[in-house]
Amino acid sequence: HGKEIKRNILFLTRSRERRQANIVFVAMKEEQRIGRRVRQMATTKERQLESAATDLWVDMYYDMNYKRVNIARLVRRYELRTQQAALEGWQEELAYLRGAYGRAQVVQSRNMSA
Repeated sequence: HGKEIKRNILFLTRSRERRQANIVFVAMKEEQRIGRRVRQMATTKERQLESAATDLWVDMYYDMNYKRVNIARLVRRYELRTQQAALEGWQEELAYLRGAYGRAQVVQSRNMSA
């Protein structure tokens, strides 16, 4: 009978130790799972911050490129207007010179005939 009691005590002791080990193991697994989730959340947050910073630079690049293209378009338009104004001025000057040349020819022909 003493042997059986001793065996039961050993069994209960092992059972209690096993139960405690199981509780500890479950707690460790839970901590590991929580830690993994925390790490995943941290890496996700880091990725979001990196992509936000990248998006900021990309937006700045597109904005600056848009402004550069518009400025180039404005400069080209201004140059064309300047060239057009210069061409009109030259055309007016040419018309004046043609008229002056025609008048000079009339004067010369009068002087020759007189």
